[in-house]
Amino acid sequence: MRHGNLDEADRLLRDALQLDPANPEIHEVLGSLLDRRGDVEGAVASFRTSVRLGGNAVILASYLAKIGRLDEAEDAIVPVRGSPPETADYWSLEGNLAFAKQDWLRAADLFEKAERLGAPVHLSAYNRGLALVRGGRPEEARPHLLRALETEDPALRESAANCLALIEP
Repeated sequence: MRHGNLDEADRLLRDALQLDPANPEIHEVLGSLLDRRGDVEGAVASFRTSVRLGGNAVILASYLAKIGRLDEAEDAIVPVRGSPPETADYWSLEGNLAFAKQDWLRAADLFEKAERLGAPVHLSAYNRGLALVRGGRPEEARPHLLRALETEDPALRESAANCLALIEP
C-alpha cells in the first residue's frame, strides 16, 4: 500500500479477511486503504468493525475528527477515557477535540502532554502556541510558535509565522 498499488493491497486484505475475519488489525488497515481511495464511509465502517473486534478506538476517533465528525469522535473515545493510553496519538486527539470545543487552555495542556509522549515536536509546538493565543495568553504562546518555525514543513512554518505576526507588537 505504501508503494501505491492499492488494488493489490485491497486484494491481499480481502484474502486475509477471508482467513481471519475477526482480526481487528486487518479491518484497521482496510480502513486506511479505503480512506486513501476516498471511500470515507467505507473507511469509517472498517475502523468501527476493528474497534468492535477489540481494535484501537483512538484510531477510529482520530479518523472521525480528521473528517470533521467531532461528535462521533467524542463518542468513539469515551470508552478509552476511563483508562487512557499514555500515547502521543491519544493526547493529540484529546487536544484536537478540546481545541474544536474552543477549550483553548485545556487544549494547550493536552498538546504539551502529547509532545512529552513523542508527538511531532514542531506540530505540537504550533498547536500549543495557537491554543494559547486563542486562550488570551500570547506571551506564553510565543516560545512555542518560535519552535514551530524551526520545522522543515513550509505550510506549518508559514502558519506559525502568521500566528506570530498577530501577536508581535
